[in-house]
Amino acid sequence: MDKIITMKPLHTSLMYTLSFCAALILGGCDSSSNQGESSKEKSSAQTASKKETQPSKPVNWQLSENAQLSYAYLLYEQALQRDDAGLLLEALDILKKHKPSANLFIDAGVSLINQKSEYVIPVLESGLKLYPDELLLNLLYAEGLMESGDAEKGIAHMRTYLKKHPDKIDAILELSLLLIKNKKFEEAELVLRDIPANQRTALVDYYHAKALLGMRQTERAITHLEKTLTRMPDFMEALADLGYAYEQRKEWAKALKVYNKMLSLGEDGSEIYIRL
Repeated sequence: MDKIITMKPLHTSLMYTLSFCAALILGGCDSSSNQGESSKEKSSAQTASKKETQPSKPVNWQLSENAQLSYAYLLYEQALQRDDAGLLLEALDILKKHKPSANLFIDAGVSLINQKSEYVIPVLESGLKLYPDELLLNLLYAEGLMESGDAEKGIAHMRTYLKKHPDKIDAILELSLLLIKNKKFEEAELVLRDIPANQRTALVDYYHAKALLGMRQTERAITHLEKTLTRMPDFMEALADLGYAYEQRKEWAKALKVYNKMLSLGEDGSEIYIRL
């Protein structure tokens, strides 16, 4: 008995066996009746042991409203870290009942666009119901529509937004970018042309140049690219477009200068060397 006890902790079935042996030693029972009782006890012990080893069922916790909200925020953060669209939807389903901040929908939208998820549009639409005038939500929604193959709807959405907010330069740029990507260069050029001089940023001039290049108006495009690079001299995309525009006009020395500058800034040289 000492050996059995010291090997491992006593389980229920082992305790029944030990009790039976003790009864025999003390002479308190008839052996035949003990055998019958032992069988019954053993069967009972085995049933109890099986019950102990069965997996427990999940507990349905009754959470308070604050606890539910905390749980949803934890799910949300975990979903963003893992790029888990399903978990993100689960978290937002709880959070939207408590009117979360616009930033939650914005961050979710960025994550879903990067994942190329089919859920990006429904999530952003949920955000827009709560924050219809939030600029970044509207920009992401238009971008999401374009990424999902519905550029026309994205363009229409930005036009509608700009009727209410005509002074939002970022919205104008988004509209022009959608038009350029959809090869509607003339429309994009008209949108960008109307921006007053005191609101023209480096990006405004860059997108204007892209529209003009699409219209094959290279000389005018060069003017806007040069303005862009005056403000952002290391803007690689603008440098690449300027070098190519110089090539189109057979201004080889200027093109060489631009490509050499790109190499000096650390740009990958394979394509540039071909152009050189």
